[in-house]
This record gives sequence, structure tokens and C-alpha cells, in this order.
Amino acid sequence: MTEVKKAPIALFTARIKSTPANPHSRSTAFLIARARANKEKQRISPTPREREFLSNEWEYQDEHQEGALPKPVGELRYLLNDVTEIFIAGGGGGGRAYPSAIAEATEFGLDLNKLKVVCASSVGTIVGLAIALGIPAKRMKQILNDMPTDTFQDWSWYSFINFFTRWGWCQGESMPHYFRQLIKRETGLDDPTFLQLYQAGYRKEFRIITANVSKQRAAIFSHVTTPHEKVAKIVGLACSIPLVFPPQWIPNKHGKLEAHSDGGLANNFPFGVGSLASITSKEQLGFIIINNHGISPSSYQNPLLTFWHYLRGLITLLFTQDPLCMAATVKDRTVPITVNHNPLNFNATSQEQAALDEAGRIGVRRFARYRLKKSKTFQPAPKMLSSLALRYRSIQARVEKTIEPKCSRRFRPR
Repeated sequence: MTEVKKAPIALFTARIKSTPANPHSRSTAFLIARARANKEKQRISPTPREREFLSNEWEYQDEHQEGALPKPVGELRYLLNDVTEIFIAGGGGGGRAYPSAIAEATEFGLDLNKLKVVCASSVGTIVGLAIALGIPAKRMKQILNDMPTDTFQDWSWYSFINFFTRWGWCQGESMPHYFRQLIKRETGLDDPTFLQLYQAGYRKEFRIITANVSKQRAAIFSHVTTPHEKVAKIVGLACSIPLVFPPQWIPNKHGKLEAHSDGGLANNFPFGVGSLASITSKEQLGFIIINNHGISPSSYQNPLLTFWHYLRGLITLLFTQDPLCMAATVKDRTVPITVNHNPLNFNATSQEQAALDEAGRIGVRRFARYRLKKSKTFQPAPKMLSSLALRYRSIQARVEKTIEPKCSRRFRPR
């Protein structure tokens, strides 16, 4: 006789009853029973929304049908030659794929020296800072490898009090200090402001997106909006994971303090933020991380036993946002980099880093193939033929108007 599988609610209730009673740890038994029920729950099939996310045409998953990826030869060497503004999204540990993607984009015509605007959010601000300082794309990877990410989480058992007083476990001082040393090593300037960095010859408008928690909206930091703010401080602020790092209180133009946190909370992909409406589509280019790590609930079975597990799941959701909500015009100008990397793992082994580098290169080449395919499908009509068609339509309208019978009197039957 086949065994009938119980529903998740019935299975959950049975697990609670089978758990040995412990008057001192009833809440722990409740959590263990819930974890067991989650593990034995039947795997559900992905929803249409999840299936679209995991096998979307925009993500270029069907490579065997599209053919070989193009190489930067011929006309493709000038594919990104007109780009003057780039926008880099957050992505947690998956952001280590950005240097290889930008290096590959330079092979397709992206000139980092011609850039006028570099806008970034969350971990993308680290790569954006390197571009703003004029660091070549091949050196960005070394900067991320040498970054002491373990020292950024400067917490201790005494930091438990800071969680309730400063709203963050860590002190949050090691990260801005590292970026201050990086800026001084590359430019010779000791903790410059946005305006000082711009006046020193670094003429790119470096826009950093943070989350203004006080106003519950995104905020822009640059030499135009906030010229007197320290660059290293704001870069560290944009990468400060909420609840792990405390918010920074920055005065607004009226002198009132406002709390700012990780920019990924308000706008993880700040495409077009702060740009003029007159900028053409060829001048803008975006980079976004699409992380398939823990996306589908049918494959993610992590039991929530402690607050740390809940916090990890919360941050994972922050770094793996659904990119399908973007408009079609934004997707046509965005390089999607599909990775399968834990967003909370900011370090990477040699094998993981090689996979991330390959994902960055493949993402740019898929984008080049997509743009090449779009340019072939859209072929505008020749100017001479279109002008002749308009002229024919105007002549036809005038002829119809002349032969239309005109009646000066309206006849009515008596």
C-alpha cells in the first residue's frame, strides 16, 4: 500500500507533536519542527515568473540556438565607441565579475578615458571609484583581490550594544579608511572631497547612490550635488550593508541630519539617474549582476533557525533583485552578467574567481551579439523612398479634396 504524503501544514503539525517536550526550550523545538517540515516539503515547480527569470531571452540562456559568441573584430571593435556614461549595479560578492566585463567591453570600443559620467550603487561603487581615478580595467581585478574584506566587519562581542544604539553590529570605520588609502595611493590626495577630486584633474562626474532612510528615497552624491563630502566616506557608506553596518548621519542643505545606508536598498541599478533627457541611447551603458544563487524557492531550502539566518536571507534578497521590472529601452543598453555566486561571499577562490571572470566576458559578448542582432532586424527605409511616399500621400489628399462634390444647399424631401 502506497504511503500518502501529508500536506505541508499537516506534516508541520505532526513534527511539532513528535518533538520531545522541553519546558525550558519550547521555542527551539518549534523552530526545529519548522525546519524539518521545510526540508521534507515537496519540491514545487517554478512559477511562470521564475521560469521567465531563469530562462529569459534577455539573459541569452539559449546559446546553442544563437550560435557562437562574436569576437571584437571588424565593426564590433567600435560597438561601444560612443559610450560616455556608464551605470554599475550592486551585486554583493558577484560584483567581482565586473573588472573582467569592463576589460572585455574595452575590446569592443569602450574608452574609459572618454567617459563623462560614472554612476554606481552598492558594491558597484568600488569599480566606479577605480574608473573615476583612471585605473585601467586590468588592474581593477587586482584591487578587488587585495581588498581586506575580512577586516571591514570590525565587530566584537561588545558590538552587541552598538546594534541597539547605533543600529549596526560593526563599527564601520575600516572600510572608509581603506578607500582613503587607495585614493591617496592613486592620486596623492589625502581624503579629498568630490570637488577637490574633480579640480585635481579627475574630470569624470562620479555619482554615488545611497539610500536616504530618513526620506525613504535614493540620494545622489557627486561634485555637483554634494561637493564638500568626502569621497572615501561616501564610497564606504554606499557599500554598508544595513543592520551589519550602522547608518551615517549626514546633514542636508537645511542643516538637518538624515540617515543614509547602502544604495542597493533604494536603487540597486541606478541606470540614467541624474542624466539629462537629451542623452542618446548610444551614449549610455549599464552593467548588472544577475545572480542565480538561491533565486528559485524550489531549490532554496535554508531553514531559518536563528536571527543570523534570517539576516542572511534578507541580504540575499537585496542582492538578487528581479531585473525583469526594467523597461525594454534600459535592457537594450545593459550588459547582464549571469553568475552563480553567494552574494555574501566577498572573497573567492581561484576557481570561483575564474568562473566570475568568464561570466563577465561572456556577458559582454552576449550583449554584443544581441546588439548586432537588433541592428540587423531594424533597417530604416531609405530617405529618398520615404520622402517620395510622403509626397505621394499629400498629392493624393489634394486630388481627393478637389473631386469631392460641394453642395451649397441641402435638399430635404417635402
